[in-house]
Amino acid sequence: MDGLCQCGCGGRAPIATSTVASRGRIKGQPMRFIRGHNSVGMNRSKPYKQERYAAEARGYETPCWIWQMKTSIKTGYGAIRVEGRDWLAHRWYYTQAKGPIPGGMQIDHLCGQRACVNPHHLEAVTPIENSRRSRATKLDAEQAKMIETLSRDGHSAIAIGKAFGVSRELVRMIRVHGAENPRNPTQRRRPAMRPGGPSGTA
Repeated sequence: MDGLCQCGCGGRAPIATSTVASRGRIKGQPMRFIRGHNSVGMNRSKPYKQERYAAEARGYETPCWIWQMKTSIKTGYGAIRVEGRDWLAHRWYYTQAKGPIPGGMQIDHLCGQRACVNPHHLEAVTPIENSRRSRATKLDAEQAKMIETLSRDGHSAIAIGKAFGVSRELVRMIRVHGAENPRNPTQRRRPAMRPGGPSGTA
């Protein structure tokens, strides 16, 4: 998992100096936790029993890190409190791995899983681009299949995009990955959380 501590702190776990099979430790590989973080949660005085995320195969090229703690019923985003500040969990993980989110940008889940906090599945995009990508919700499985067929028959992505009301980037993604692609173009996506919620927007 790229060496990030699994407690959710965003820090990098140390490299194991020996192999301990019972603890899932392999010499030369990152350990699961920074020392002490496996029993004490961030900003907590008592141990917690539940890990913050679980690695799951959700159809993307690498496993999603599905948030196991508090999740918004309305949006499906994970929530976390760090040093007195409320964050959307995926935005916290993004900043820890890639740095501050540029002003005015939103975070798009490339895997299509709102509960995912894997920073490699997250991309900072403009609100316009995020909205354009979300237009995939207009497609049902049959329409996605039609786009795949038309695209592979040589029709231009621009023409197909105009006909179906989606971006040419989505058309190209369907052509490359198929109608059942990693971005799940037929998956319904709920509205992004508005400013004022944890960490602002998506």
